[in-house]
Amino acid sequence: MDTKYLKLVVDKNGHEFVQRKIGRRGAVVIIPSTADGKFQFILSKRPTFKLPVLEFPAGLIDDDESISEAALRELKEETGWDNGEITWSFNNAPSSAGLSTELLHIRKVLLKG
Repeated sequence: MDTKYLKLVVDKNGHEFVQRKIGRRGAVVIIPSTADGKFQFILSKRPTFKLPVLEFPAGLIDDDESISEAALRELKEETGWDNGEITWSFNNAPSSAGLSTELLHIRKVLLKG
């Protein structure tokens, strides 16, 4: 079964999981923090929950950008912050290992100014 963005896969053992049709390189999650240790969250409207969800900024990695470039782009798009320095990173964390093949790339960003 396919949709515009997702594909349901059933393997030879009958296991079901979801693959993205776009954003195959995964997603980046940004943990924005200030020098005094405060974090920046966003409220996102998520159709799955029919309510706003408090979360860190995140988004898919475009084919023509690095993970760090995607992190800084998403940070600006979702928070307006465009002056940050990546201070920590972690790659290849499953977003939901029992449901999806999607991998998350996490970047902590120190907000300046």
